[in-house]
Amino acid sequence: MASKWFLQPVEPKGGPKLAIQLNITNHLAKRSPGDTVAGHVQRQAHAVSPHASVVIKLMGRSVAMLRKKTGTSDNETTRHYKSEFNLLNLQPVILFDGPLHIPPDTQQPHSWPFTFNIPSVCSPSIAGGQNPNESFIPFSGGGPAPPLPFTFHTRQGTPSSFMTAWIEFYLEANLVEQHGNAFKTTATAVHLITIHPPTIPPLLELTMHRLLSIEPSIIRSQRLLPGMEDADLSFKQKTLKFFHSTSVPRYVFKVCVDLPDAIQLGAVVPFRIKILPLPHHSDHALEKTGQEIRLQSATVKMKALTGIAVPQGFGVRADWDLNKEMNATEVTVSPKVNGGQFIVVPSSSSSSGELGTDDGVLPLDVGTLVDLRFDMAWVDCAGQRIPIQKSDWMSTSDWLYPSFVTYNIRRGYRMKLVLALELAKETVKVDFYKDIVIAGGWK
Repeated sequence: MASKWFLQPVEPKGGPKLAIQLNITNHLAKRSPGDTVAGHVQRQAHAVSPHASVVIKLMGRSVAMLRKKTGTSDNETTRHYKSEFNLLNLQPVILFDGPLHIPPDTQQPHSWPFTFNIPSVCSPSIAGGQNPNESFIPFSGGGPAPPLPFTFHTRQGTPSSFMTAWIEFYLEANLVEQHGNAFKTTATAVHLITIHPPTIPPLLELTMHRLLSIEPSIIRSQRLLPGMEDADLSFKQKTLKFFHSTSVPRYVFKVCVDLPDAIQLGAVVPFRIKILPLPHHSDHALEKTGQEIRLQSATVKMKALTGIAVPQGFGVRADWDLNKEMNATEVTVSPKVNGGQFIVVPSSSSSSGELGTDDGVLPLDVGTLVDLRFDMAWVDCAGQRIPIQKSDWMSTSDWLYPSFVTYNIRRGYRMKLVLALELAKETVKVDFYKDIVIAGGWK
């Protein structure tokens, strides 16, 4: 049996005594806030009662739990934290009220139809009894109710110290029967409802954020000199290059990238790169030579930033953010032109190496070139679809959900871009990081 602190996701429940069946067409539909859920509550088992009622209710909750183990094996302490918010406080819908008689040999179950509209916002009264200091978003002051989140699940960490959080929705039906002078709930059915993120119109214009590499990149090689591009270096030349001898030419530059502030699921993810030469730091012999820097590969990794709010005692909220690199979302591309040659990265005509006015040299949009697209369960790149795999620990899938925040759970992302650049048969790598928003898809 699980410890009292450990909450469990709701399990589906149903049988001859009571079951919930969704309409076939409705069962296959993707449901989002504002959509309709329709079906029937059914009972086939024998029942006789002078007064019975069948009620159904749409329910939803967000749950966050944290287990932290500290200390050594000789002096180990384990602390548990949890928070739970009921997102919906809807009144039960009475489907039947009156005498009930179902023969024991009936072939067809008694059926009571229902229709529900999924709310677009959380119920205003859900926060009763909750401490406002234990929530990411305020729920006092009479402001508008926050939007209803979608079905979500994540479990991250290690077996000894971990965080798990989920948002779930379900229909719960109850049969209440009168026996003697007492009314008693004699059967309960539960049907899970998956609520998908709402679709939004296409983001026609993405706001791009320009970043400049912090440290300059340095290429040292005799192959930088004209006529030496394909030369085989002697042992002496390799030794001089290894020890960074001043006699070895060097080329210094920075890398400029444009990364989006937000991306949309299913849409192309642009990212643009350009070289900013630093001639004053490069060898004078290279001032009038055009150096072509090629893009060997570009690796894009999406990191999930999951935070939970749980009470720590005395009304203090314990925010716990887990920055988890989801290796399944990592994708590496090697853009090439016809003939198998790596693509040359455009170089700025500016010699300052600093961000300034546009010099007229357009950057290379690698994301559009390889048709890079992220979705909740897959990544498309260069004509290949890569499924997002399950996490190693406890085999839980962790999809690229749209960014969101609700009372005790929030989800954001950080993009990591690693560029491998080649010049004179030498390779340098440059890293960039950018917090981004993932928006829901438009279809």
